[in-house]
Amino acid sequence: MLIFFREARMTFRSQLLTSIFMTACITSVAGGAAVAADLPERDRIIQRSGPVIEASEVVSETTESVTYKVTANAQPGTKRSSSIMRVEYAGMKSGNYRAGVEALGRGAYDEAADRFHQFATGEREWERVYGSLAEGDALEIGKHYAEAATAFQTALTSAPKHRLVLDATYRMGMNQAWAKNPAAAKTVDELSLLSKGTIGQPAESRANAVRAAIALVAGNNLKFDEYAKKAVLRPTDEPDAWFHFNLWLADAYRTTGKSKDASRIIDSMLPTLDADPARKAQALGIKGLALMETDPQAAMVEMLKLDVLPFGSEEQRCEARMNAGKLMLVEAKTLAANPDTAKDERKSAFVKELERGARMLLQAASDSLTTHPAKDQAETLLQSLPVAP
Repeated sequence: MLIFFREARMTFRSQLLTSIFMTACITSVAGGAAVAADLPERDRIIQRSGPVIEASEVVSETTESVTYKVTANAQPGTKRSSSIMRVEYAGMKSGNYRAGVEALGRGAYDEAADRFHQFATGEREWERVYGSLAEGDALEIGKHYAEAATAFQTALTSAPKHRLVLDATYRMGMNQAWAKNPAAAKTVDELSLLSKGTIGQPAESRANAVRAAIALVAGNNLKFDEYAKKAVLRPTDEPDAWFHFNLWLADAYRTTGKSKDASRIIDSMLPTLDADPARKAQALGIKGLALMETDPQAAMVEMLKLDVLPFGSEEQRCEARMNAGKLMLVEAKTLAANPDTAKDERKSAFVKELERGARMLLQAASDSLTTHPAKDQAETLLQSLPVAP
């Protein structure tokens, strides 16, 4: 009976992996991720509740209110900033901003940062603010933390009373901490000071987030855990900061050997991210990496999800394909080493399928347009394999 359950488990696992892998291949051949439609020509104000406001111009964004005109000759209208989720400007769909977004999708972070930096030299306040914020984001993903902190600081000095000043300060502080810049402590003080005014607890939560980053960089795991628990951010009211901090926290736990904690955080995030596939892809990537040491089979499934589902950047797909291929090779080697495999035609055939699947995934990662290290790692793994029959 025990042998039967082992066989049933392997058969189910094999069928699941084969099914996911074949779907991945079909998706790749069909053309990969869908291309998003162009944004409308008008500025768009997305409210936390209520309809999207289509405006001919968003005049200004401050910590108190967002001012806009529905038509060029209309009297300005206002909405409280606390009721606004985000603002999308028509100018973001073309020129250097769009080029920067496209470069991000390819994993070309330095190119994206350059594009956003050029965009931030525009005459309008929103161009300077959003361009600098996007530049900081690209530099942060590329791990240029000192330069990212400077970009976020530029956004703050461009418009000290802007609606996004709190998040810009938080992002500046996190990058200062990662760059081991003593100025991070000053940024913590600034956030704590903001918490004593009308902003309140959201500012103190961000201060604790930066404190957690400072502690982790310093190797103080006790303080890291203490401050991380105090950084309470809400996905409904502050989705950007909530996602940014929790994704970093999950990856921080992963890199410090706490894979279960990393998976727990990602699992708690996923239901909220169903409506945001791009961010969901990032979360799944972290979960897959976290599972590689503790549950390689589950990690393989998570990695293949990124290749199958129609979202995620080229870099994420490259990394997912490389890791999935690597795990397939390990699985194939483990099964091939079992003396029973050679005696079982079905098991031997499955080993060959795993090896063939691994080659295809590694080749796809090697052919990626991104400059992510996973591309070179995939090429190295391919070269280490014997010539395919």
